[in-house]
Amino acid sequence: FRGTATFTDAKTDLQMMLKSMPNPLKVYHGQPETISVHSGFAKYLYGPSQNTDTGGEKVKNKCDIILAQLAEIYEAFPGYTLYITGHSLGGALASLFAFSAACSGLPQIKK
Repeated sequence: FRGTATFTDAKTDLQMMLKSMPNPLKVYHGQPETISVHSGFAKYLYGPSQNTDTGGEKVKNKCDIILAQLAEIYEAFPGYTLYITGHSLGGALASLFAFSAACSGLPQIKK
């Protein structure tokens, strides 16, 4: 994931309020129902993608789109190893995406 490069990216960085989101690990003992995430980073990764014309289908976000592409890559290249990295804004997005990928249920994701 790339770092802050545009004015829009900088605005994303500055949206520092916390957003409450469902905790995908809430099924485990001691885990809270929700987690708090930087609202700008959450909107960037989990907000609706640019193309919202889905013909009534669920609107996908960037995270869902990347996970779907990742599933296709793993199917085509079963031995593939993926390292998720980023810098600046990209570092935050990489961390959030890595958490989502680990919770996604894709069997190829090493936790």
